Amino acid sequence: MTLHGISISFMLRALTLATKFIFLIFLAKELTANDFGIWIIIVASINYLVFIVGAEIYNLTLRDYIQNKNIDSIHAIYKQWKFHLVAYAIIIFASFLFFISNNSYIIFIASLILILEHLTYEFYRYSIYVNNIISANLILFIKSACWMAITIGISFYLSDINIISILILWLAGLVACSILCFWQNRIFVRTILSLRNKVFTVDLTHYFKKLLPFIILSLSIRTPFIADKYIITYFFDSSELALYGYYFNFAMGIQSLFEAVFIASFIPLILKKNNTKKLQLTNKYIILSIPFWCISFVLVYLSLPIFDRFIGKPSYMIDFNLLLFIFLGQFFFSIAALIQYNLYSDHKDQCVWRGSVIYLVASIVSLFILIPYYGDFGAATALLISSFLLFICRLYQLRIH
Repeated sequence: MTLHGISISFMLRALTLATKFIFLIFLAKELTANDFGIWIIIVASINYLVFIVGAEIYNLTLRDYIQNKNIDSIHAIYKQWKFHLVAYAIIIFASFLFFISNNSYIIFIASLILILEHLTYEFYRYSIYVNNIISANLILFIKSACWMAITIGISFYLSDINIISILILWLAGLVACSILCFWQNRIFVRTILSLRNKVFTVDLTHYFKKLLPFIILSLSIRTPFIADKYIITYFFDSSELALYGYYFNFAMGIQSLFEAVFIASFIPLILKKNNTKKLQLTNKYIILSIPFWCISFVLVYLSLPIFDRFIGKPSYMIDFNLLLFIFLGQFFFSIAALIQYNLYSDHKDQCVWRGSVIYLVASIVSLFILIPYYGDFGAATALLISSFLLFICRLYQLRIH
């Protein structure tokens, strides 16, 4: 990519991250602590289900395409999309039944958001897959930032803003982003549709068996990031989740930046390296990630007093220890991910998902032990302990393999 392209991509990514942070602060100010906690639960649930619907199929597709030169790009992708279409149909059917039985618009709107979030995310990944980085970051900016900025702007003309109105604006933003995605990738979409007879003769049973380790991996890795929030609200109420969710979303914003800067470039490189160079590359990325997380933590912490004065609520008073533990947990989780992709590049799929199951069990047990006594700090401590165990487990797996 040219320097001009890198600059545009970085600008789009920076604007996306900045808008997310501003929107988070805006919601903390506008919503009550209880409603903000509910919003954290809704967003976390949708993000969790996006990864479950995706089932990490992208990683399997990318590995097959890069390491198997006999497979062309369309052949590597079309089976993936059939699996997603089946998942979309199940989601729509289940949400429709829930809507009829409970007359709840929230679940139906949330299910549409889930489908479009995943659809646009896969188009974002496809743009990376074909090395169209500017297009990928443009998609991410529109799907993640534009509707947030519009919501903030509209709030100046509304007497009150609530969760339903925010969800509707989120859905509208995703519809616009989906239209853009189909237009930008119209040649790819036409090619897939031209192969629809072939697509719908794929043996999904065989494909599912191949996907099973990735599905277990996705469930195991992502479940603690939703379980912590539900367990907090089980023992307390959603207002207890306000500060934890506030800090956790800052950490997840940095995590998404880490994935864009480090993981997105690391995966294609690691798939092409031999064993000796793979270890060197992994060590290089781990070393680079240390100052990245340290600088990010310092910048967020120094910014909190400014945000605190703007929000003006006691629920969001600065808690250094809580913020530190949340960021440390994400740090160990992120470097464990680098080692995980090293193992993944060598087709050590069973090894990868077994380590992830250990992480899942450690997380859930720790959350149930610590949250009843320490609340949100217990949740942060539990995820830090389990993330550190995951890191140690990945190091051990890398050594023996």
